[in-house]
Amino acid sequence: METPYIPPELISIIIHHLSSTGIRDSWKLRGVSKVFRDTITDDIVMRQTKDVLAEATEVFDHLMPRYLCYRVRKPLDVHEPFLVRLTKLNDYLCDELKISDPTKKADKLFALCQGQAKIVGCGVIRDLLWSDSDDQDWMGRNWNSDNQDWLRSYNAAPISIEEKVAAAMSVCALPLLHTLLPQLTAYKFYPRGGACFREESYLLAAVSMENNEMLQLLLDNDLPAKFTTPSSAGDYIEEAMRLAIKQSSTARTLALFDAFLAVKSGCQKTAYNSTLKHAIMQSSSETNIDIVTGLIDRCPGGQKVHTQVFTKACKYGNVDAVKVFLEHMAVNNATSHLTLPLNRAIQSGHAAVIDAVLEAGADINKTDYGSRIDSRGIAIPELSPMEIAIKTGQGAVSMLLERGATVPSLTIWYRRGRSMYSLLREARIAQTGRKLRTWEQNKVIIRRENQAAREAPRACQANRA
Repeated sequence: METPYIPPELISIIIHHLSSTGIRDSWKLRGVSKVFRDTITDDIVMRQTKDVLAEATEVFDHLMPRYLCYRVRKPLDVHEPFLVRLTKLNDYLCDELKISDPTKKADKLFALCQGQAKIVGCGVIRDLLWSDSDDQDWMGRNWNSDNQDWLRSYNAAPISIEEKVAAAMSVCALPLLHTLLPQLTAYKFYPRGGACFREESYLLAAVSMENNEMLQLLLDNDLPAKFTTPSSAGDYIEEAMRLAIKQSSTARTLALFDAFLAVKSGCQKTAYNSTLKHAIMQSSSETNIDIVTGLIDRCPGGQKVHTQVFTKACKYGNVDAVKVFLEHMAVNNATSHLTLPLNRAIQSGHAAVIDAVLEAGADINKTDYGSRIDSRGIAIPELSPMEIAIKTGQGAVSMLLERGATVPSLTIWYRRGRSMYSLLREARIAQTGRKLRTWEQNKVIIRRENQAAREAPRACQANRA
């Protein structure tokens, strides 16, 4: 049976009505055929209103470069100043790069739109294109009106060196960028306080473009030295590092950290620990472990692995990071049970993390932490790993028992439930050979003791009477 012929015009009408009810549903059909994919894309970009597009920003942001290119030629249902700005930037780039062919100019505009979507951010661009003039933030400020006014004044003025650099970065024109960077005196895109765009550093833009060569070019031109103060330089470098970690880019992260150490002499250890925490939180692949290892190799001095950083790795169940950290830690050297690596691992509840710490040589029965005295001169009690495990859960207890942990003599096992009590009782009997009460026997005794405690005051009152 032959497939019936459907005219392209009819397909366009069907797709348009389907997209009008929700572009998420129509977007799912793009795999039916190339005709469907092209028709759906064209309909979303060319014909759908901003109200429909705003309901599925994840789809729209994917098509943002196409949308911008089309709206530059046909500015419908949008504010125009940002589109005028794109046209002006593209004209500048084509002049500098000696591009006169209309087709190549259109290609360069699309590349510019792709770069701007990454650098400026799709959310900011949506606001610039769509925000109503009466939209206000939670403090009652009308950012959109300020943005549009500033863009109009910008479009009427000559292109600044900052904008030239930003445009060259958007299309990855590295030779042009190399020529422009020595002329740069500001450290961020738009040298204007307030609401207009995100005031990002060029370092963050290079990371957004995922271009190692571009980032290295910025660093080689000593861009961090152009920041207003070492403090602002450190803040912007840290922001760029967080994005590089999210991208799982070892090269970009370590290059930025080296720049941070060179620019900012103070707070290096704080930034080091903070960056390690971000790497741990994002780490799900071998690349991220390379980031962790590279950062440790660049530790600015002192303790390479802070207790809080190790705890974060345990909490996230990042076994690879835990193993790397243990290579730089004294696994049994702690002044308190609160900082002992094994206890931190037990509190995380991750069996693989606990096993990694035990494999590193942790003392499973450690109780000697030295003497800690409180303000009253009383010794502070310390807990063994098994006592920590009892508070954590039965899984951790079972694991420690399998590895030969000693069950401490406790009178509050019953507070952890019948199954926990039975597990500890059997292990304690096996280790000591002593007979211990069952859960039921213990409950009867406790019930009697509680009853006696309640009746004692009444007996005293009766004796006084």
